[in-house]
Amino acid sequence: MAKFLQKFMPGTIALLLVCGFFIFGLNKTSAEAGSPTAVDLGSAGNFVILSQTGITNTGSHTSVLTGNIGSSPISATAMDNVFCSEITGTIYGVDAAYVGSGSQTCFAGNPPLANKTLVDNAIGDMGTAYTDAAGRTPDATELYAGDLSSQTFTPGVYKWSTDVSINTDVTLSGSSTDVWIFEIAGNLNVASAGDVASGVKVILSGGAKASNIFWQVGGATGATLGTYSTFNGNILSAKQIIIQTGAVLDGRALAQTQVTLDANTITAPIDTTKPVFIDKNNNHLQDVGELSFATIQGAIDVAISGDTIAVTPGTYNQDEANGYDAVTGDAGSSNFNIFVNKSVTIEGVDANGNLITDAKDVVAFIIPKRDTPSGNLSTIFVQADNVTISGLDVTAYDDPDYNFKTISVTGDNVTIKNCKLHAGDQVSSIYMYDPNYDVGTNTSHIQSYKFENNSLEAGGIYASGIRISSGPGWSGDVANRIISGNAISDGSYGIEFVGPGGDDWDVYPVGAATVTTNSFSGQDKGSVVAWGKYNETEGYGSIDWDSIFSQNTFDKAVITKTPENTIRYYNYLGGPTFYFIRGIYSAIQRYPINQVAQSGDTINVASGTYNESLLIEKPLTLSGSGITKPVISGQSGNDYIIKINGASGVILDNLEINGGGTTVGNNDFAYGILVNNSGASDNAIEIKNSVIKNIWQNGSNGIGAEVASYVLAHNNTLSSFHKRGIRFINSDGKFYNNEVIGDNVDGTSRVQNLVNLWGGSTVEIYNNILHNALSAPGSTPTWDSPGIFVSSYGGDGASQANIHDNDIYSCDTGVVMGSVYADVDTSSADIMNNNFHDLNSAINFEKATASATVNGNSFVDNIGNITANEDIVGPAINAETNWWGTDIKADVESKIYLGVDFEPYYTNVAKTTLSDETTTDAVYTSATDGQADLPTDATEVVLTDTTVMDLSNSVVAQTAEDVTIGGSIITLTQEVILQSGIDTQPIVLTNSDLSGVSASIPDGTTIFDNPVTILLSGVTGAVGYRPSGSDNWIQITNVCGGDYVAPTSPVAPGECAINNDTDTKIVTYHFTSFGSLTAISSGSGGAIVYGGGGGSTAPTTYQTYNPNTGETTIGATTITPTAETPATTDTSTTPTTGEVLGTKVIADGALVRDDSKYIYVIKGNTKYHIANLAELAEYKGLTITDVDDADLLAYTTTTNKVYANSMLIRSKTDMKIYVIKEGKKKHVLNLEELRKNYLGLPIYNVSDLTIGQY
Repeated sequence: MAKFLQKFMPGTIALLLVCGFFIFGLNKTSAEAGSPTAVDLGSAGNFVILSQTGITNTGSHTSVLTGNIGSSPISATAMDNVFCSEITGTIYGVDAAYVGSGSQTCFAGNPPLANKTLVDNAIGDMGTAYTDAAGRTPDATELYAGDLSSQTFTPGVYKWSTDVSINTDVTLSGSSTDVWIFEIAGNLNVASAGDVASGVKVILSGGAKASNIFWQVGGATGATLGTYSTFNGNILSAKQIIIQTGAVLDGRALAQTQVTLDANTITAPIDTTKPVFIDKNNNHLQDVGELSFATIQGAIDVAISGDTIAVTPGTYNQDEANGYDAVTGDAGSSNFNIFVNKSVTIEGVDANGNLITDAKDVVAFIIPKRDTPSGNLSTIFVQADNVTISGLDVTAYDDPDYNFKTISVTGDNVTIKNCKLHAGDQVSSIYMYDPNYDVGTNTSHIQSYKFENNSLEAGGIYASGIRISSGPGWSGDVANRIISGNAISDGSYGIEFVGPGGDDWDVYPVGAATVTTNSFSGQDKGSVVAWGKYNETEGYGSIDWDSIFSQNTFDKAVITKTPENTIRYYNYLGGPTFYFIRGIYSAIQRYPINQVAQSGDTINVASGTYNESLLIEKPLTLSGSGITKPVISGQSGNDYIIKINGASGVILDNLEINGGGTTVGNNDFAYGILVNNSGASDNAIEIKNSVIKNIWQNGSNGIGAEVASYVLAHNNTLSSFHKRGIRFINSDGKFYNNEVIGDNVDGTSRVQNLVNLWGGSTVEIYNNILHNALSAPGSTPTWDSPGIFVSSYGGDGASQANIHDNDIYSCDTGVVMGSVYADVDTSSADIMNNNFHDLNSAINFEKATASATVNGNSFVDNIGNITANEDIVGPAINAETNWWGTDIKADVESKIYLGVDFEPYYTNVAKTTLSDETTTDAVYTSATDGQADLPTDATEVVLTDTTVMDLSNSVVAQTAEDVTIGGSIITLTQEVILQSGIDTQPIVLTNSDLSGVSASIPDGTTIFDNPVTILLSGVTGAVGYRPSGSDNWIQITNVCGGDYVAPTSPVAPGECAINNDTDTKIVTYHFTSFGSLTAISSGSGGAIVYGGGGGSTAPTTYQTYNPNTGETTIGATTITPTAETPATTDTSTTPTTGEVLGTKVIADGALVRDDSKYIYVIKGNTKYHIANLAELAEYKGLTITDVDDADLLAYTTTTNKVYANSMLIRSKTDMKIYVIKEGKKKHVLNLEELRKNYLGLPIYNVSDLTIGQY
């Protein structure tokens, strides 16, 4: 620089120096500097005008003031010249002395004290802001000698030690975030003009905002805005601010003395640096005139009861509330983070002013500034009543003593909603207690609260979501205490009701709450718990546990009930004492089994997955109660998922036992359920309605019954086990109505037994579906995989099985008898009425010493039916009366070994005709055309195709007179009851619907509960009966006990006879042709009475009856019947063979269904067809009775057809099975669906034509 200057004349240097002011911008028309940070106005920013000595309004009260005005410490009377008509906002004063024009609607003075505090704090903040502005380091000083006229200023700090004047427009150019600070030691004077258009203006360009412009004025006169000038920015004056006639101010007039007005327009800019505001307009937007604050506590301190405090997006971690009393809310010695001692609403809003109504959308994050003193350890402490907190995210402090609460509540009627609360594994997200509980009257101060739609995150395994302790809700209506819609996650418990006991500070009882529609997940101990003892009884209110269990959702939920259906409690007396503990727990073993349940209790388990193994050693019921079965998946380190050990009377119901995985080695469980030394025949272990699968230890069992156990397992599904579906060892029981599904195995490294009886077991196995224990195609198995394995192997002594009515298919073998590994095996089985199909061998003997009786089974599409290992000679067994899938004897013999007694065998699939050509009467089951099964103890009475019996008068108990039937007299001493089989549904007599006759099957089996007495007049010699289907007669040699007047009954189902030297009475349970055996007949005779019987002995004489003439022949004597007939006998009908005659008495209004399954309603002498399902619904509640077509011949009908809703039908063409529902047919896809949804329903064969209408 020196060298450069030496080249010039001194005058030139002087010129350069002068020019330098322009070169370096020191005297340019645009002053340039960097943008400083804004001056924090604090609460003074809530005012458009703020003064310490008053506000003078010299005009005609035509000012337009937008914002709040206030004055302190002077009395509010110093603002009387400002009328409410001139202000959009509030006038705040330190007392109640404001009068104004007489209207005081805009005035908010003291009281309440908060208004004085508001003004006083604002005055203090104004002084602080003034000092801040005056102390900033300038970017430029003394520019333009204090005359800013016509100048342009960029953002920066500018300082003058003199007065500053603005006589023509000045421009501030910058962005919306730029800041200008003007430090003026003297006065600020803006020139006057005649109107606003010509007035001097401070012009903003480039987006500059008035809220970011600060004019600090220190002169004795202060700031004067000339008439009709337009000024922008916040004026901080050490003295007065004079705003002359018509002047416009977009900013604030903050004066440490007075402010003078004259018909001005003054608008306060919104202070966006203060994100919390009191929403007086209740529109969730920060409007001009609404008080705004940097902190939530700042707003609470200023707010009055009823105010709404809006919290805009951001993070709030600077709140402090010091010097309060936690109980009264007044001044005290306690310090807090946020202390709510006023009835206010604190709510989160988004950047657009929308109220937060969903916890997932929260954008205001509240973080505690400090770890406050013990007892007040909370992020937010709610002391006041009627407080609402909504739409905030609140986090607890990381207290090293783990005693912090996210929100503490001691006020009544507090609402917390739509918030996301984080407990940080401290105490709880919401902690409520009642320090104002009235011990004298046992009355709670806190009687109502609402915690709704929050996300409550415990953050570990110790905290709780909501803890209600010591006093709240002991009095008041439980309907006003609501906990609903919350998502409560993790922690020890979701909700705790804590009465006295446990902790020293929990001294008062608590009331119940209405707990609905919450979701609980991840709790370590449980979802809801209650404990406490008060005055020697329960220290908590009557909690509706059933409602909580059913009206909330849980990832896991377990509750224990007594036999009286109440919720079981227990006491914990180790260390701290806890009494009357009740809960909904997150695990089954930890509390419900180990601590809570007593003998006979029921543990209800909601849907969910329980990763635990259970050990049950007392009688109880474990029952799944959810929409879906709860899954118990076991715990590593145990070889079982559930073990019942040394107990009786245990019931497992509606569970899914699922070890997980898909193949061996995926888990270590040897048993899905292990029953060890448990149960007895009169107090069994019962396993029902459950799914057992994925048990993958090598050699595993779905169910194991061991060591003298007794197990009833029914209605279960077992699949995906390594080896055995169920195994009995030295144990007994029943296994029925289950489905066991095997896998394809190689038969060497893995085999399967679906049902396994090892040594010393006696088990009835029936009504099961057993399938798919099968060696994989192409494998060469070392061992077969059977459906049922019966042996003495692995236990003590032989096993015995009663195997009946099972469907066994797609296995290597259906039943294996004996084990090659047993030294001695005399195991035996009764194998009856099973369906064996699609098997390599239906029944295979591994030991010649094993035995079986095999009757009534169906063998279809098996490679072998009864086989024996190649190294043994199969034992001789009775295998008569089976259907072998063929009527060709050679084909039967080809699939059984020599020594199987298979004759006679059925020659038709319906099993009605035997190979010795004897026609047997069909016993219809529920699976064949809707007929009924026989009860186990029922006596058969057979209708043949040659017998006629008119029962019109024979169904009245204790008939007074003898009944004439076809010329013979029958005395009935008991009511004749024709009943169905096990399903108890009536089947109507052919041509009859008689009162007292509950069922019959023409040409089939009819059942009579009690014997009848038949009188043979004039017969004193030998009497007998002719068996159905035979011409041979058998003498009745059994003599009735008692005497002729009152003979005793024979042993069912036999018959006996007794005479008085004149007549003979026959007492019988079955009907056939009865008569005298005095001579051998030379012709055929009809039956006098019908019934069943068998044999081949030929008598010498017998009595016959001709149904066409009504004549009775005894030996050589023919008796013509008298003209008398019973009053109700249909004499116009000539009886034909195979009919049972009687009066048609179908009740008026009855619903009947014919052989084609069309449904009618009987009305008078007409049958009206039910045209559709909607019409059928009109008869809801009526029983539909199956009748023979002949019964309906006398009735007219329409041609429409309908099947009953939910009826199962099978196409006669393609044999597909459908279910009728709401006028449509739905194909039943597989056996699993058929068994699961329609077990017990009959299947009706129908033509495709009738199916076509659906």
